[in-house]
Amino acid sequence: MTLLDVGSSTAHFRQIEQPHIDRYLFRPLEAQGVSIVHLDAKDAAGVDVVYDIGNHDHELAIGPFDVVICCNLLEHVVNRDKALHRLRQWVKPQGYLLITVPHVYRRHLDPIDTMYRPSNRDLAVLFPHDRIIRSEIVTVHHVKEYTKRGFYRYLQYVIPSLRWKVSCVLVQRSRVVIEA
Repeated sequence: MTLLDVGSSTAHFRQIEQPHIDRYLFRPLEAQGVSIVHLDAKDAAGVDVVYDIGNHDHELAIGPFDVVICCNLLEHVVNRDKALHRLRQWVKPQGYLLITVPHVYRRHLDPIDTMYRPSNRDLAVLFPHDRIIRSEIVTVHHVKEYTKRGFYRYLQYVIPSLRWKVSCVLVQRSRVVIEA
């Protein structure tokens, strides 16, 4: 099985800054023989393919992959239509695309944040020709790992509606190639 990981940053980010990404996602997949390609705009260790999915004018000829994951990236992309088209192209027909985007989340510049905060239904309608396997909003319970401001951290536990929420959609690409 082949997997394209779009936008999960560098090896340092995945293994040191947010080690749960490597520990609970990539290491178990690699142990099962999944071949993983990491694509990011940053040219650094742990990035196999350097490509800015929303800004490059040229197409990138890679894949297709059995699975493409794009987690918490689309809020940093100015041209989402172009990015979504590319993501879909990189998935084999009948392959899977997993997309997550913050739904309730603070502004976070990396280097930009367009404040794109769709619902899971907003994400699902972006794939009218594909099969939506699952679509939901997930609450992030361990927020204190991700925020440094003590007062806001305290409020998140006192007022549950302030917890971060992430929109998620799992899509199975159709058999037919749909041109944009």
